[in-house]
Amino acid sequence: MTTFAAMAVTGELNPATSGHSTVTDRPRDLSVTTYTGWFNVDKQSTENSGLIQHVTFAFGSLSPILFYACPVTFNYNKTVCGAIFKENILREVVFNNVALVNPKSRGYVTLNSADPMDAPLIFGNTFEVESDLEMLAEGCQRVYDLTKTSYFKKVGGCFIRPPLPECDSLDFGSKSYWKCYARVMANSLYQPAGTCMMDPNGVVDSDLKVHGLEKIRVVDASVMPKSPSGFTSAVVQVIAERAADIIKKEHCVE
Repeated sequence: MTTFAAMAVTGELNPATSGHSTVTDRPRDLSVTTYTGWFNVDKQSTENSGLIQHVTFAFGSLSPILFYACPVTFNYNKTVCGAIFKENILREVVFNNVALVNPKSRGYVTLNSADPMDAPLIFGNTFEVESDLEMLAEGCQRVYDLTKTSYFKKVGGCFIRPPLPECDSLDFGSKSYWKCYARVMANSLYQPAGTCMMDPNGVVDSDLKVHGLEKIRVVDASVMPKSPSGFTSAVVQVIAERAADIIKKEHCVE
């Protein structure tokens, strides 16, 4: 499962964008400008285990969407979000999701009881493999370094350092600080996969049928043996199209 740590950075002092979600000429525009890219913090790896996806959301000052997204979408507490909201009153904010897209740690799902109505037990096992934490911490460090670029210097931008009792006693900017930051701020990108893996020893076969059953298929991200290096939505659409072709062929539908 993809793991990310959010980092908020102030942009331009711009009260003119108050109430906007982005810097645009359209008043009360509720869209969010998003940019994404990838970089690798482990060039020695042959499996892209150090691949970081950097997703940014650009918010105008006093953004209502940021006010909603921080505690609800990204599930951060009042202390963290309060520090960001304080800076967003007059300044634009760039909200950065620093995501480790190919972690080595693997979670699992198991039954809670014999009652099918009971919710399952889900164990993410985030950072079970120590190198995952080290990679994500390095990704956070790299994104922080962007605040030293000419643009952010020109507009007086800076990293919004949220109060984190677990990390505040550590030297800011040190490797130990960023490891602590990554652990405390870690979250999922709502991109779980692999719980019904397609494999001879997994849950489904190449026709997406559950092993040993004829009339049950699984057609979603859970059949992926491994998460893709990015968002799962496009891959799920391809799986669904493939499933449709298989079903039509079985029933002789052109």
